[in-house]
Amino acid sequence: MTKLLLTSCGFYSDNSPYAQKAKQDFIEMGYQNVDFLDIEFENPESLTGADAIYICGGNPFHLLFHVKRSGADNILKKLASLYSRDEHPQHERL
Repeated sequence: MTKLLLTSCGFYSDNSPYAQKAKQDFIEMGYQNVDFLDIEFENPESLTGADAIYICGGNPFHLLFHVKRSGADNILKKLASLYSRDEHPQHERL
């Protein structure tokens, strides 16, 4: 895989030592391009360009609020539906 997107909300930013550790771990696993997306402030459309998405960090209620507020929930549903149909064509869309 070439691109992984680490998504978070506020606390778990690219300046966090936890985020830097996660980034290094994914690089060691073979990801060549690891980017950060703060779902609270950045455009969730970049989720569509990632080979993998890792959602982490902070208060899950705060994260879920911003995932819904930004529209990222709809993007994630569409992505999950696409991959589900590719692997399991008998499944209906989400």
